[in-house]
Amino acid sequence: MTTRSRIARWSILALLLALVALPAHGVDKQGKAATRQLGHFSQSVATRYWTANPDQAPEGLRGRFQAAHDAAARGARGALAASASVVGDRFNRDVTGLPQNEESVAVCRTRPNVVLGGTNDYRGLLDPLGNLTGWHLSVNGGRGVANEGLLPPVQIGGADVPSGGDPVDVADAGCRLYAGSLNYDPVDPFHRPNGVGVYRSNPATLAACPGGADPACWPTRRAVAVAQPGHFLDKEWIHVGRSGPAGTVVWATYSDFTVDDTAPLGFTRAEIFAVRCTADLASCTDPIPISVDDQDVQFSDVTVGPDGR
Repeated sequence: MTTRSRIARWSILALLLALVALPAHGVDKQGKAATRQLGHFSQSVATRYWTANPDQAPEGLRGRFQAAHDAAARGARGALAASASVVGDRFNRDVTGLPQNEESVAVCRTRPNVVLGGTNDYRGLLDPLGNLTGWHLSVNGGRGVANEGLLPPVQIGGADVPSGGDPVDVADAGCRLYAGSLNYDPVDPFHRPNGVGVYRSNPATLAACPGGADPACWPTRRAVAVAQPGHFLDKEWIHVGRSGPAGTVVWATYSDFTVDDTAPLGFTRAEIFAVRCTADLASCTDPIPISVDDQDVQFSDVTVGPDGR
């Protein structure tokens, strides 16, 4: 690794560690609409937005986000090095030192040697496509990582929209693996197409695929919910299970923010909706209202009980 690459990567690491320690309400002082909004959305949304728009980052971090922006523009790639070895109990192959957080873990109950992890993987800041949701597969009960990568984009309105964090991972009774993610444009998340992506694969496919953000790793994927213009979908949760005569289904819940750049917080309403999809993700219901007519309700989750409820 060259000295220049080392400096670039350490700069990115330093700013991300500082961001982790930054109180969410601290960004409100910037007085810009996007900055006000970012204090209330997922951390991955803020990190990606400020890397793409370093001039709008909090003043104390602006220089560091500029360094990260410049490093990515110079092509500091190779962040998901497939040849890297796992060290100790680290459940990834990271050799850059960039953080992974907001972990989600799923274990296949019929094959407990299969473990799927999901993260906000900040190596994605170096991904040419801008994907940030990491996946990490083990086939030996979590003792080592067989393969890993980033969730690829999903199609929204005919355009590829990259994964953007908030990972959720589940396995069904047949050991089919599902991953949930936010999907949005990191440059302008609130005014461009965004939604909730759900991905389906299986252990054999994930173990043998090229890794990284290669679409072959997750051959079945779609935006199960798409934001209306002027809205942003955040903080999703998914689960899979049998639901009476419908058979195995996939549920997703999420918060739907009504974006208003002139409002004090940058949004005027946050409501919870759900969608139910077939196991193959071929079709999904329209959004089902769960907690609406609320000004600010977040952090929903969904579980399918043994009795199908």
